Amino acid sequence: MEKKQKYEELRKKIKRIDSTSFEIEKGFVNGMRVSGVFYVNSELEKLVFDELKRSTTSDGYGGFLPAVQQIANVATLPGIIKSSIGLPDVHSGYGFAIGNVAAFDIDNPDAVVSPGGVGFDINCGVRLIRTNLTEKDIEPVKEELTQSLFNHIPVGVGSKGVIPIDEKKLNEILEIGIDWCLREGYAWPEDKEHCEEFGRMLNASPEKVSQRAKKRGLPQLGTLGAGNHYAEIQVVDKIYDKFAAKKMGLDREGQVAVMIHTGSRGLGHQVATDALVEMEKAMARDNIHVNDRQLACARISSKEGQNYLQAMAAAANYAWVNRQIITFLTRRCFSKIFNASPEDLDMNLIYDVSHNIAKFEKHFVDGKIYNCLVHRKGSTRAFGPHHPLIPIDYQLTGQPVLTFGSTCFHSNTPILTHLGILKISQIFRLSHRGLVFFVPSLNPISLDFEWKPISNLFVRKAPLIKFFLQNKTSDFIKSTPDHHFFSLNSLSPNSSFHPKFSQIQKILKSSKKIFAVSKIPSFFKKSPFDFPPLFYLLGAFFPNFIQNNPSLNILFKNKGKHPKSKKSIINQIKVIFSQIFPKSKTSKQKSQKLFELYQNLDQILCTSNSKSCAHFISGVIDTIGTYKANKNYAKITHKNSKFISSILIACLRLGSLPKITRRKNTSFKLKIKDKIFESNSQKIPYSKKLIKLKKNSIFKEIKVDEYEEIGIDYVYNFTVEDNHNYIVLSENLTPILVQNCHGAGRAQSRNSSRKKLGFQEVLDRLSKQNISIRIASPKLVMEEAPESYKDVDQVVETCHEANISKKCVKLRPIAVIKG
Repeated sequence: MEKKQKYEELRKKIKRIDSTSFEIEKGFVNGMRVSGVFYVNSELEKLVFDELKRSTTSDGYGGFLPAVQQIANVATLPGIIKSSIGLPDVHSGYGFAIGNVAAFDIDNPDAVVSPGGVGFDINCGVRLIRTNLTEKDIEPVKEELTQSLFNHIPVGVGSKGVIPIDEKKLNEILEIGIDWCLREGYAWPEDKEHCEEFGRMLNASPEKVSQRAKKRGLPQLGTLGAGNHYAEIQVVDKIYDKFAAKKMGLDREGQVAVMIHTGSRGLGHQVATDALVEMEKAMARDNIHVNDRQLACARISSKEGQNYLQAMAAAANYAWVNRQIITFLTRRCFSKIFNASPEDLDMNLIYDVSHNIAKFEKHFVDGKIYNCLVHRKGSTRAFGPHHPLIPIDYQLTGQPVLTFGSTCFHSNTPILTHLGILKISQIFRLSHRGLVFFVPSLNPISLDFEWKPISNLFVRKAPLIKFFLQNKTSDFIKSTPDHHFFSLNSLSPNSSFHPKFSQIQKILKSSKKIFAVSKIPSFFKKSPFDFPPLFYLLGAFFPNFIQNNPSLNILFKNKGKHPKSKKSIINQIKVIFSQIFPKSKTSKQKSQKLFELYQNLDQILCTSNSKSCAHFISGVIDTIGTYKANKNYAKITHKNSKFISSILIACLRLGSLPKITRRKNTSFKLKIKDKIFESNSQKIPYSKKLIKLKKNSIFKEIKVDEYEEIGIDYVYNFTVEDNHNYIVLSENLTPILVQNCHGAGRAQSRNSSRKKLGFQEVLDRLSKQNISIRIASPKLVMEEAPESYKDVDQVVETCHEANISKKCVKLRPIAVIKG
């Protein structure tokens, strides 16, 4: 038996990544194949670590291991990809923590599926139905409506459905899901489109569901059950994203909606129980060892694995039908009370999403596409705009998860990539043609930049602001007001600060500063182009080629250059030509070869070493630049932004942030200082300069000033693997670090909340909040006590801050029915 570790020892193996996430290092528990990651803010952090601390002096929490240990145990399972993830509401569960997400590589023959990663209530989920009613419409009939819902919808332990079915119909339900409801008249065609998986998992097999499970499911179709399941009448309390909310049909505060939360009832529970028995046998046969018996699993490709996945899919189909039948009954209640048809009341399904399921999906991880089996337990997917698995209605906003959306940039915003500086709209178009982009991204632990692939690109419409940098009206960035920018106040290498990203609207209000990046690494450790004299040549001829004038005559823009200096440069270029090109090459052939290099110059600079980049800048300065030896800076003026952006990339490779200004939108003036020059050096024989790599900070503070609202327009964003941040450029090409676009868990057990609270106390509280309630068993009203759960506002804020999903609409309950 493994010796129980002290809390202090365990705590050392959990490292802060940023203000909303922690990494559980390998070694936290034995056999970890990947690390663990969990997302919490400062408030939720206390609950997670308190739970871990209690576990070191007791046998766990409610009979389960602490959530942090469960996340780590999941990281030991064969075939897991990247990391085991805990979302902000993470809390202890059976095997997997509730709020735990893990993906397994189905192309790995050892990869497993675990019922503990789905839960016993298979496809427990939530759906939201809108209406065109307001709170004022509801108030006079609220008690009557609540009672009608309670009368029509069976609730509580052992409740039986009002829709009669036999085993033949049950098998049809298990196989075709919501399509059965469409055929029988219990669903509208739009309901199917607005369900995750369109309300039907195609790999379902009723034959894999045991007779015992079917016997439990037969009488329970169309029932809520007990526990934390409910049907609530809610009103829109606050709208955060008007565009996305309007897409959902929630366009005003006070608008009424109905939320339904339930799952697959006893049928799903029995499917999970049956599978666990079979999987324990499979583990013994296949020599699979786990840290916790509750993580019983089987290889995905095994008979047991396939049987479970097909039975689980059938149970998921049952759950969609269950929620649909309750929707049908809800529409009837509203129709009866308001003497109008459900269609006239606009009782359309906004969305139905599962939070207990395992599904086959493709995901882009570390530059590679994986075929995954994704386990989501107590967590929903949150796909962004233009994802193929979400309905047409939400293609511009992303999948509704009640708190959702994405912060974005204007289409013309330049982004630094391994192929150079491109507009974000260009990256979007090229990515959808199959091109993979990498961006320099700050590792929040090492504070070093590293190149990471991007994925999940999307476009949508959203309100934009334009804010200005350094008191200059000519230098600005256009973004959504809630986009997160790097805003640390200190970057001392000896400090304990970790990267923090804040919304630009908050930064503007608080007069904080954002940070420009002054140094990026090479994309390759060793580039095939690293021959410094060639780069001097590229710099010297660049002004010709950038203007589509592939001439091998040197242009000297600086008329003040001494004739001897010009002659020295020309002689040196002749020497370089003799080193690079055979004498047999004609001037046209040489010109063509240089032109080919210029076509990919930004990419070449991103992949080259610092010495080569220094030679490139020297070539530019020697021909068209001005070098002030007494003031130790160089100045370059040119009207072509492509020319300036190439020089910027070379400077960033050297660790120098040049100062770039514009002259009435006609030309750029670039000034290189930052002590990268040393006079009278012979390191570059044909130049009077030595350009050296800086050793100081990779950031520079930038003041942000006033802003103006510029209306709604198309905006873009994407996800960066691992670090979730990248570099955007302002109108004057200042490189700025930004972040991309990632019901609460229990704070105490049911028994604990019952001991601390009386059910009458909770009922009285609800009454004071003007919330009507109907409940099968008064003692189960404890599920409505806030003390039983983590603060849902903190969970939502953490999701929002970590860019897991974005706030859209806040709903407030005015009536609830429960088991």
